[in-house]
Amino acid sequence: MVRQTRRRVLPLLGLLLIACGARAQISVQTDAQSIHETDSLEILVQASGMNLDAPDFSPIERDFEILSSRSSSQYRSVNGRVDAWTRWTLSAKPKRTGRLTIPALELDGHRSQPVTITVKPLDAEVRATIDALVFFELDVAPEPVYVQAQLLLVRRLLYADGVQLYGDMPAPPDIQNAIVESLGQARSTTVTRDGQRYGVIEQHYAIFPERSGTLTIPAAAVSGSVRLPREFDMRRRTGVRVQSEVLQIKVLPIPTDYPAAAPWLPARRVELIEAWDGSPQIALGTPVERTLIVRAEGTVASIIPPLDVGLPDSIRGYPDPPELHDSLMIESAEGLVGTRTESMSLVPSSPGPVRLPPVTLTWFDTVNEVVREARIGARDLEVSGDAGVVNDRPQSPDPAALAEAPEQPPAAQVNFGRPRSEGDRVSRELLVALLVLAMIGWGYTGWRLRQSRRPAASVSASASGPAPREPSERATFRALQSVCNHNADARTLKAALADWAGAHYGEPPDRALAALNAADRQSGTIIDGLNASLYAADPHADGRGDLAAAEVLAMVRRIRSLNSTASAETLGPLYPSPS
Repeated sequence: MVRQTRRRVLPLLGLLLIACGARAQISVQTDAQSIHETDSLEILVQASGMNLDAPDFSPIERDFEILSSRSSSQYRSVNGRVDAWTRWTLSAKPKRTGRLTIPALELDGHRSQPVTITVKPLDAEVRATIDALVFFELDVAPEPVYVQAQLLLVRRLLYADGVQLYGDMPAPPDIQNAIVESLGQARSTTVTRDGQRYGVIEQHYAIFPERSGTLTIPAAAVSGSVRLPREFDMRRRTGVRVQSEVLQIKVLPIPTDYPAAAPWLPARRVELIEAWDGSPQIALGTPVERTLIVRAEGTVASIIPPLDVGLPDSIRGYPDPPELHDSLMIESAEGLVGTRTESMSLVPSSPGPVRLPPVTLTWFDTVNEVVREARIGARDLEVSGDAGVVNDRPQSPDPAALAEAPEQPPAAQVNFGRPRSEGDRVSRELLVALLVLAMIGWGYTGWRLRQSRRPAASVSASASGPAPREPSERATFRALQSVCNHNADARTLKAALADWAGAHYGEPPDRALAALNAADRQSGTIIDGLNASLYAADPHADGRGDLAAAEVLAMVRRIRSLNSTASAETLGPLYPSPS
């Protein structure tokens, strides 16, 4: 009985010691030392111990594409000796030919030995046959491109009948010092080339380089399988990895003839539109709304600078927050269109004729490579009214006039009709009480109806189609960088900060800064400083303009480094047959 108990306890004790105290010895083996470039390789990674965390496999991905992985744990007890191990089995495909190395892997302070694999290229005729069955095509325009201007990238994958593609299409290219925007979903079609019918999957992107020099667009790759013709004596399907070429694009700096005082705005076309809410002929003290719209093709709304309206002294302006909107021009293949809308209520303070000065916006035509100016001409207004009667601000009563005015009887002493009796007073109070109860009931009923309809409204809104496209977090950050670099005033800096905070925290503009302050308490001091500069008589009197911009940019970079998230486009695995 004691022996049986000992035989059961010793293996369990051995497992406990292995799991708790043993250090994991690690080794790497492969199922072959030499393979063809279309073959897959099985990599076996084994470490002593059970239920271990997987080692970092990312060094393998330098030369191999990991297609799948699985793990298992086992133990063995022989004559009281217990062995336990964990295995990871990887299926990988080489990214190139030649002598490739699986580098040393590390686990719990132990390192495996590197493993060298020889990858042999296919016969040139076989390679040419595969390349004719499935391949990438890339189109970029314009080339070269100006800094912060739009570069359009079209990536096409062509595949013949019988080709099988595995997994999703490649994600948007990850490009250093550039912002990449997807232009809609992937589009599928068919095309005929040299008598061969192909299915085509097309992806469109707008790329905005942030620095001049050389822009590198990395290669995209997909995996699949093809069935080769009989003359190559290959009856089974052959796995392939298709890769696009790496592109090097020249990025030009801002032209020397562009005005140094004007914010840099590259675009294909810019329109400046004026709209009035009602007639521009206004009365003294009566507000009228003026709306200015900038529509720029081939750029995003976040880099369109604020307009300088330059109102005369006799007109007071009360601006609304600007509205920024980006839209797609898929049909004309021109990419993005940015729209900035600025609305302002104008209130005249004196009668007579008044002239609104012209509004201009300098921009660079990337198609014809010339500096242009969008312009709204001066507008003459006639303000009617009497300056002694109407003013744009309510006037306080004159205490002396109030003192000389005859005393008026209280309103409660004025009575019309027959005298009110005690019964009338009771009836009136009862009527008031009933009205109050009715209003409370109506309010409660309306609240319950809104609560019950809210989920249905959400479903209806989502079913009706995608929401209007909002500026991305990266686009608003790029706009904030531009504002800080151009030493803009406090109002522009605060608006750009609110745009970024709204995109970063998913809040509307009126709650964006509050969300920023709640998430990062240090931001409160910077926001208070912006408000102080905004409402000061001279925003530049304290000389903190450059310092405030630097503080804002440093704060945003710190928050982005702590809370940044990566998003990747996931496309459905829809590969329609070209037949």
